[in-house]
Amino acid sequence: MKVPRQDAILELLGETDSKSMTTVELARKLQVAPMTIRRDLAEMSKKRLLSRTYGGASLIIERTTNEKAKIQREAKLEIGRQIAAFITPKATVYLGAGTTVNAAISFLPTNPQILYVTNSDLAFRDLLKRKAKVVLAGGTYEEKSNQFLGAIAEQALENFYFDFAFIGTNGIYNGQATTSSLPDKTIKELAAKRALKKYVVADATKIGKADPYPFANINELSGIIVDSKLSDRFIRDLKKLCSVVVAKPLNT
Repeated sequence: MKVPRQDAILELLGETDSKSMTTVELARKLQVAPMTIRRDLAEMSKKRLLSRTYGGASLIIERTTNEKAKIQREAKLEIGRQIAAFITPKATVYLGAGTTVNAAISFLPTNPQILYVTNSDLAFRDLLKRKAKVVLAGGTYEEKSNQFLGAIAEQALENFYFDFAFIGTNGIYNGQATTSSLPDKTIKELAAKRALKKYVVADATKIGKADPYPFANINELSGIIVDSKLSDRFIRDLKKLCSVVVAKPLNT
């Protein structure tokens, strides 16, 4: 039966140190066909019971922004420095919420002719400290992700066209960038739609992982910015679909 089997999948994932397993491993444990497991994983992902990964699934572990900021810190700084390198004088730049985009703040040029627009509370406050010209797209505050979402934030973004949009993601899977909630999906889609050049930023741990809500087909992006630790295999796979910008290590 489907429900007992899906309960068993969650139990098996919870028993592993990594909280993840491949489709083949789950099929072997439960003595069913891999295709059956794939259907279960797709359904469970939509219900936010787990996250899809490359070839399998993992339990969803909710973390605060502060906790996320400590994960893959060097990789995020690499990507942040690359974001700053793209920005041109007199540009209007959208910065999405998330610790990967926020890692760019210390590298960003603060020329008063550059306008930054963000719905991230953290990015807004950090840009103010650096005396940058910045607009906050306010709305309904989501404490977990330290960002403003909803109709008011969306209306604020509609007042702008962006030269660049840099957008975080919870995972890139099957040619799509994904996120964890419908309001976040909506604001990411809107920012991308209003940008001349749009980049999704993702450290190596996000590649091959999926959350329930896709917000962009990566072949429609200007590119994906990844860190230097991403494997050659994943880079080759991504390059079949879009431009891939690999950030340089911090010591170069």
